[in-house]
Amino acid sequence: MPKPVSLSTVLGNLKNKLAPSVTAGLVMSIWRMAVGEKIALHCKPVNWQGGELKIICDSSVWASALMSNETSAIKKIQSLTKSNLITSLHVQVRVSQKIKNIPNKRRIVHEVSPAMIAESEKLSEHLPDNLRVSFQKAYISQKRYRRS
Repeated sequence: MPKPVSLSTVLGNLKNKLAPSVTAGLVMSIWRMAVGEKIALHCKPVNWQGGELKIICDSSVWASALMSNETSAIKKIQSLTKSNLITSLHVQVRVSQKIKNIPNKRRIVHEVSPAMIAESEKLSEHLPDNLRVSFQKAYISQKRYRRS
């Protein structure tokens, strides 16, 4: 006959099994509030393990923007989830299948317009001074060189 197990042990085991999926679901639901609308559109949480939240970003520009706000994003996630289960971010850049699969297409070079500059300034206004210029240059460069 199996040895009796206390209810607290059973509930503890259940909590441990459910914690990753509950945490992932909770983080997904508060992601936009934690990192802001612009970053949330381009960076998505995909996995959580051992306190580390794995995030995939559309480009290195958005990955840099997220990493420059890593500490505040983690604090906001912890505040909104009322837990310290997320302690670090692991950010990766997604490889674009569109560019990867169409290597022979020509690039179209767009002139830098005042609207492009204004957009880069608006997107980078929340960044620290030491990252703002780098972000703006990378953003404009990304906008200028598009594949046809």
